[in-house]
Amino acid sequence: MLQYNLGQPTNELSIPNEGEYIASILNIKAGKDRDTVWGTTPSVVVLFELENGQKVMQSMLMYVGKGSLLKKLVELTLDTTEKEVNLHQLVGKSCVVEIQHVHQHEATYANVVDVFPLSEQ
Repeated sequence: MLQYNLGQPTNELSIPNEGEYIASILNIKAGKDRDTVWGTTPSVVVLFELENGQKVMQSMLMYVGKGSLLKKLVELTLDTTEKEVNLHQLVGKSCVVEIQHVHQHEATYANVVDVFPLSEQ
């Protein structure tokens, strides 16, 4: 039997304040395909742990082009000249993330809008 206790305390997730944080990549997994102006584009979901212990998940489109957050993340964390990389190599790497809030459907979400090398901290 699988039980769910509705009487347990509510687990409210706190979102980090806007700003820049040192972050470690805890996990990366395949996300949902997204319909974009270029057609169907795959995505990944990256789980970051911030220096204050808070966690942020960010979906990133898997394209190589101007403004690709995933491409920037790979380039600044992995020391490689390979044309293809195993994205699981990102796990355990650190960088600086910039968090901005998005207000949507009466809720506030924390989005990773940019990434920087640790040397810029």
